[in-house]
Amino acid sequence: MSSKTRGFTGRLAAFSARRPWITVVSWIMIIIAAGIIAVFYPADLTTDFNFTNDPEAVRGERLLNQRMDQGEATPDEYVVVSSGQFTVDAPEFQAFVGELQGELMALDSYVDSAGSYLQIEDEILISDDRQATILPVFLNSSRPGIHGYLDLIDESDGNQGFDVVTGGFASINETFIETSERDLITGETIGVSMALIVLVVVFGTLISAGIPLLMAIFAITISIGVTMIIGQFFDLSLFVLNMMVMIGLAVGIDYSLFILGRYREERRKGFDQSTAILHTGETASKAVFFSGMTVVIALFGMLIVPSNLFNSLGTGAIIVVVVSVLATLTLLPALLGLLGDRIDRGQGRVLMGVIAAALMAFAFVFEMLGVSPYFVWTYFGLSFTLAVLTVFDVNLFGRNSKEVETGGFWTWISARVMGRPIISVVLVGAAMLALSAVYLTIELGESGIDTLPEQSSSARAFTMLSERFSAISLESPNVVVIDATNVADGDVSGAIDQLRETLASDGDFGPPNVILNEAGNLAAIEVAAMGATGGSRSIESIERLRDEYIPSIFDGVTANVLVTGPSAYTVDFNQLVSDFTPIVFAFVLGMSFILLLLAFRSIVVPIKSVLMNLLSVGAAYGLLVAVFQHGIGNQLFGFQQVERIDAWVPLLMFTILFGLSMDYHVFLLSRVRERYDLTKDNTGSVMYGVRTTASMITGAALIMVAVFSGFSMGELVMFQQMGFGLAVAVILDATVVRSILVPASMKLLGDWNWYLPAWLQWLPEINVEGQAIAQDDPRPDAAPAHGHD
Repeated sequence: MSSKTRGFTGRLAAFSARRPWITVVSWIMIIIAAGIIAVFYPADLTTDFNFTNDPEAVRGERLLNQRMDQGEATPDEYVVVSSGQFTVDAPEFQAFVGELQGELMALDSYVDSAGSYLQIEDEILISDDRQATILPVFLNSSRPGIHGYLDLIDESDGNQGFDVVTGGFASINETFIETSERDLITGETIGVSMALIVLVVVFGTLISAGIPLLMAIFAITISIGVTMIIGQFFDLSLFVLNMMVMIGLAVGIDYSLFILGRYREERRKGFDQSTAILHTGETASKAVFFSGMTVVIALFGMLIVPSNLFNSLGTGAIIVVVVSVLATLTLLPALLGLLGDRIDRGQGRVLMGVIAAALMAFAFVFEMLGVSPYFVWTYFGLSFTLAVLTVFDVNLFGRNSKEVETGGFWTWISARVMGRPIISVVLVGAAMLALSAVYLTIELGESGIDTLPEQSSSARAFTMLSERFSAISLESPNVVVIDATNVADGDVSGAIDQLRETLASDGDFGPPNVILNEAGNLAAIEVAAMGATGGSRSIESIERLRDEYIPSIFDGVTANVLVTGPSAYTVDFNQLVSDFTPIVFAFVLGMSFILLLLAFRSIVVPIKSVLMNLLSVGAAYGLLVAVFQHGIGNQLFGFQQVERIDAWVPLLMFTILFGLSMDYHVFLLSRVRERYDLTKDNTGSVMYGVRTTASMITGAALIMVAVFSGFSMGELVMFQQMGFGLAVAVILDATVVRSILVPASMKLLGDWNWYLPAWLQWLPEINVEGQAIAQDDPRPDAAPAHGHD
């Protein structure tokens, strides 16, 4: 075998393995620096969804800020006190409210003032059944944070039989932040615990199972530090942290899994440690690089959309993928150079005992986090079972690492599918198209206050105000802004009056209120859209206002009329997603096609891969809509049913899934191409590719499903949707597509799989994995020993 190092990934692996301590220490210094930045210089992340372009709602709000006189200030928070026993006229009720009001006023560092019906004689502060009242609260704007205020509300809730909750922008924002952080911890814990189990099953050793988790933690920590630096200069969403942890765990573990699997395979072939690392660097590392670049290209599609949410999530995901790839190409070979075959240590009773202890620890963590009792008791049961088996020296993970993989179940499936390729393609393709058709019924919206955890103070306040107070709402009103030279002009004034009367007669709007500025060149009609901000009723009413009422009433009137407010922002965001979806699709599909064309020097492979990925994404979309929007099986999974899917979820899912699903295609097809170049046997090459990648792809898919499922177990419905959608798409892609559609379609196409037109023969030969090594080391690997899947 030639010792010449081919390709930059091979050179990186060889360099890192020859100088392991330099590489490892360099990465440790980087992660320490990233940790210091994240802890001591955190960015000010936001929960707001902002536009980076200039839609109608933004223009309307800007006009109000610039030219509308500041009216009477509205309270920052509404404290709602209710009783199932007393009315507001009872001495007990009045005494409790008076005491609470005094305690609020005593929080002078958090609260400027707090009123109540005891001083303010206004029936608007008393519920229709007179068993609840509102205390309007003005917060101290000079102090960031409201934790002291929220602590007092929590302490008062339930005292003397009274329910005390608060609602307002600050408390709602804090609820979103706290829930997001809980979801992050829940997702991390479930994802890591389930990934650890999968890794132990795949590798059968403690150290091999631990290395991918270590790599993912390195990548996530460094990425958070880099993101905090970027956040000092740009407006980033709080949810970028959830995105980085989710994607970092998925790709960080998966990429390491592929590298470790290839290294162990090379050692089984009899190559020494340094040569095995070199071969792995020239083959699997190159495939990781191309897979990572495919993911990054797909994620760049999110940066096209002019929204801080898409830009933030895209930036975070790109950073963590790039760091994961760099760590896989350098740090992992260095660790292999240091550890060598010691990565196979930690088997038998040691492995069983450590996993039993880890599962017990995870069960306690789940209990503290309030995760479903199903997970808690399942992990307790698994821990106890492993502990008993350890005592009796029974090793469930006694996989023989010296055996060459045979592909097991997946090879058996693929062989039968290739025996009936037409039937397989038609049946599976039709089923996935049927699932995709459900997506046509999707309605886009936004998760609002009504989707917050039911037990949260903000959600309870929203419910109480909606059901028991007719004149107060936590949601800001929408505003029709009329910009004219003189709004008192006959035509303009008449149109304003007509619009006000139209809104008053429309049951989907609250009572309209007309306000004029002092200059007389701007008018505003404040009107609440009934229903939740992101719900169907409010969205449809704003669309009717913009598309029907305003054009007909202001036809021929010299005035610029804009609609702004929460529901208007949701409508504009939905329109933004609709406008940019074709652009993002075209960008991602086009760039992925080009990359695969270069990687495999075939025009058929990229076309087929794009179509199959679209099928799996479409089917995932359909299941997402069926479960969350139509409520089919949502209770089985513990998910909320909603009127509308969050507008950003499908497009974000597409960019992530299209990148991640390419991983399996690149790793599988690179092995198929490697074999085909040697044998020119299409059927045998497909079987070889399925057999040699079955274990690694199955393990990688299970890890991604575990990570995504963990994040779907959170309380925020937007992340339930995202986690579920990603998990089912990976399941479909790694099973149905990988074991049925790919083998069947490649069988049908035969040698045409590798067709490249003459006018494209100038394309460079990149050879994603193994061709050069195969030429130097042509020993067939066609008779593997029996192994496990």
